[in-house]
Amino acid sequence: MPEKDTQKYRQRLWKIFLSTLYLSAFTFGGGYVIVTLMKKKFVDEYHWIEEDEMLDLVAIAQSSPGAIAVNAAILVGWRVAGFAGKKGVIRAGADADIMVLGGDYRVDRLFARGKLFVDGGAAVVKDYFEN
Repeated sequence: MPEKDTQKYRQRLWKIFLSTLYLSAFTFGGGYVIVTLMKKKFVDEYHWIEEDEMLDLVAIAQSSPGAIAVNAAILVGWRVAGFAGKKGVIRAGADADIMVLGGDYRVDRLFARGKLFVDGGAAVVKDYFEN
């Protein structure tokens, strides 16, 4: 593979990884929302695949066991960049989960520090309604 093609391939892998990481970490609303945003990103913005092909990949993902967003991302990654693209998409999804769960843990710790205030507030409310 010539050097220029290798560099373009690496850039494509990086783009698909970062795009999937962003979509996985910051999109809420279920698989169909993520699939729609994947279509906007990979079909409309990057022009890596055609819309009809995206619909076919989503149909395959929907008929496969598992979450549609994960299956569709894996199929798009495979179609766009082969086995390495599929691995990158899987890694991006896992990293997004780790980021979200890690952030959730930190938020829970912040609320745990304020637990005394919450417990004290509950006692005041309880006392107000009992009297």
